[in-house]
Amino acid sequence: MKFFTKRSTVILILFLLSYAGAIAQNYCITDIYINGNKRTKRPVILRELPFAAGDCLPEESLQKKILIATENLYNASLFNSVNITYQADSTVTEGDIPCTVTVHLEERWYYWPLINIKLEDRNLSAWLKHTDLKRITFDLGVKIDNVWGMGHKLSAGGLFGFERGINISYTNVVLDPMGKHSLGFEFHALFNKTVNVISEFDKPVYMKSLNDFLDQSVGGEFSYTYRPAIRTKHTLTIGYEHSAINDSVLIRNPDYWGTNNTVNRKISLSYAYSFDQRNYKIYPTEGYFIGLELKGNADDDFSFLYGQAYADLQYYLKLGNRWFWDTQLKAGLSLKNRDAYIYDQAIGYENVNVAGYDYYAIDGQQFVTLSNGIRFLILPTKVVTFNFLRWLSKFYKTHFTIYGKVFADMGYVHQNNPCPNNKLPNTFLFGSGVGIEVLTYYDVVLSLSYAINKNGESGFFFGIKSPIF
Repeated sequence: MKFFTKRSTVILILFLLSYAGAIAQNYCITDIYINGNKRTKRPVILRELPFAAGDCLPEESLQKKILIATENLYNASLFNSVNITYQADSTVTEGDIPCTVTVHLEERWYYWPLINIKLEDRNLSAWLKHTDLKRITFDLGVKIDNVWGMGHKLSAGGLFGFERGINISYTNVVLDPMGKHSLGFEFHALFNKTVNVISEFDKPVYMKSLNDFLDQSVGGEFSYTYRPAIRTKHTLTIGYEHSAINDSVLIRNPDYWGTNNTVNRKISLSYAYSFDQRNYKIYPTEGYFIGLELKGNADDDFSFLYGQAYADLQYYLKLGNRWFWDTQLKAGLSLKNRDAYIYDQAIGYENVNVAGYDYYAIDGQQFVTLSNGIRFLILPTKVVTFNFLRWLSKFYKTHFTIYGKVFADMGYVHQNNPCPNNKLPNTFLFGSGVGIEVLTYYDVVLSLSYAINKNGESGFFFGIKSPIF
């Protein structure tokens, strides 16, 4: 009996050891093949992959990293299609299994005429309320998204309309094969006959001139980015700008820019940190994002000092097969030694908004917004082929994805010295609504929404988000 017990024990141990060996089997990447990159250099692609030749991983880990690699390559905004596969050596039954990884790519069109439309108003909805073609600036030039096939971005254009001048930038100049260090440069010379000089009744008031430029500025900046991990960035930017305004601006608003001089020489410095774990940065449905920024500037004689801390926190969660939830928190805190209207822009400027308040601009030194939304996937990605355009290999095929959305936003702006005519600072803001969002080729997102704020004001609002134009 003891003999059979010992024999059974030995057999059980051998079985467990062999099972453990099978469990411990790794897939070892022997080579990485890339096809479809007619222009993009191999190192640009490899630095977006969270694995390399020689890595040995459990199959489940390899599959997860392939998913992350696919997201990374899409987020590089260089490719229309990304498909990554792996092939294991089926003849190996014991020990580590050799495998190869193949990255299939479809490159984008990288050369664009720069046709940027800049509205005198803060957003498209505010401009559509008046629809005045004279309140448009056209930025005409050229934009190249993949210079030398190295992922560098070049933009050069001239501005024509209510704002005139030139703007040149050359960014994402990577210095090493791993993509950890990169540089960027920007130069501008802008001349404006229209100036947002003050806010009254919670809306910007513009001063216009038919002949003289009210605002003139020439300057540039240099940036350095350190990328210790694929989805982590630290960016340091230093800039200098020489500006001049017409004295009529200071007559209308003595606190326009923190000094009573019509000429201003400004030195600026900023540090930005981002940790991006979103699946698709243009229109994320899963993951999270942490963005922090510290920036400040001073006159060349340090008589005026300004500083701001800004945070952007985002979280996205898949609730079911077609349901998604997102929440975004944005907050800013600024300090300065003198009153200066242009440094008090809070909600209603750039990307800080509260639903239902699109026509308003709310000024203050501190602000916070919280946005929540539930999205439903109405139409999963549908590819449409235009056969008559097949000779245009980058454009004959497009895709559409449609989401419906219900959202609710809230916000608050603290203003130390509110203007009596402005009623929204130092009050709780709330807005909600429903909308449709369409995601299509080249990262273009179109949106149409109906929103209402806590005062009962409502309306339809249209938006377009595009990195192309």
